[in-house]
Amino acid sequence: MSKKVLVFGKFDIFHPGHKHILTVAKKIGQVTVVLESDQAIKKWGHYQPYHDQSFRQRKLEKLGFSVFVRYLEHDADYIISHLKPDILCLGEDQRLLQKIFSPF
Repeated sequence: MSKKVLVFGKFDIFHPGHKHILTVAKKIGQVTVVLESDQAIKKWGHYQPYHDQSFRQRKLEKLGFSVFVRYLEHDADYIISHLKPDILCLGEDQRLLQKIFSPF
């Protein structure tokens, strides 16, 4: 049975860790990348992206991934109810998202 997998991140500077998690997720099922918008990144203020969200989105789409851009108004309930995932993949550095999605 194929699962619907959401992989969260900024995916600004694509590195081997990104490739690994996306490869593993593909083995599990249908992957949607939940890409942090420029708006969300600026709100948290701890990181200035090298590439804007449209560049990051295009790169992921060229790699064959479905991309959902997460804006500030897209809270956990919205993402769960609209994307209906079976599995959430959050990096260990994504403490805020871990907290937000912990009820799910």
